[in-house]
Amino acid sequence: MALWPQKAGDNERVFPRDLKTLVKVMIAPTLKAKGIEWKGLYAGRRGAATALVELTGDALAAKELLRHSNIGVTQSKYVKKIPEALARGMRLLEEATK
Repeated sequence: MALWPQKAGDNERVFPRDLKTLVKVMIAPTLKAKGIEWKGLYAGRRGAATALVELTGDALAAKELLRHSNIGVTQSKYVKKIPEALARGMRLLEEATK
């Protein structure tokens, strides 16, 4: 939300009234400028969880981000397997065992 006041004007206390406004004013234009298709907030939530697990290697980080009480929900419904992650993991394992 730190960019919202910059986008909305000089008043730092200005916040979006709802998520639809935030999407319309900030998220969708930013993605469009980068050539990325907007898929919705749910897809963003799932993608954030997956990216966080990839970056940290820790599903607990994603669980906390999503505020789930059960890590099983996070792992089974939100964190998706990415073939590139497996390939990168195997390369790291190979390097570690040389």
